[in-house]
Amino acid sequence: MWPYADRRIRRGPLSPPSHTRSRRERARRPRAAVQFARWLDPQFDPSVSGASGEIISTTRDLNVFFRALLRGELLPPAQQKEMFTGRDLGDGKSYGLGIRSQKLTPCGVTVWGHSGEILGAVSRTAATADGEHVITLNQNGDWGDDALEQAAIEAEFCG
Repeated sequence: MWPYADRRIRRGPLSPPSHTRSRRERARRPRAAVQFARWLDPQFDPSVSGASGEIISTTRDLNVFFRALLRGELLPPAQQKEMFTGRDLGDGKSYGLGIRSQKLTPCGVTVWGHSGEILGAVSRTAATADGEHVITLNQNGDWGDDALEQAAIEAEFCG
């Protein structure tokens, strides 16, 4: 077993007391991820991709994290304000301190989030600024469709 598979979040919104998954679910998750990585390449260690491969998590974990982040439960107020003060990227998008915003064209709702990818997988989280509405999507990174991903985000937030 690789060292990254043994890492546990010891504090914060995903620490053991704050989540409700059973022991069986928590135990199964790293093993399944390691088996998937070994299937791709027996020598592949996702931690070489930095933050993209450092934590084995679920879409629920990402939703819990982003909800806490956007609600101001993780950062001091000054950093929270700076995080939301993004640099304009044009086309209704901006990028702040590790988070980006996008104004959804069909309805004008602005969502905040981030995406990440690693060999074979892409994840994307989008949420309202208050953290009340959060969605995380995963797709196959080898033949996923960015247009379908965007359509799913728009359907979720624009109805």
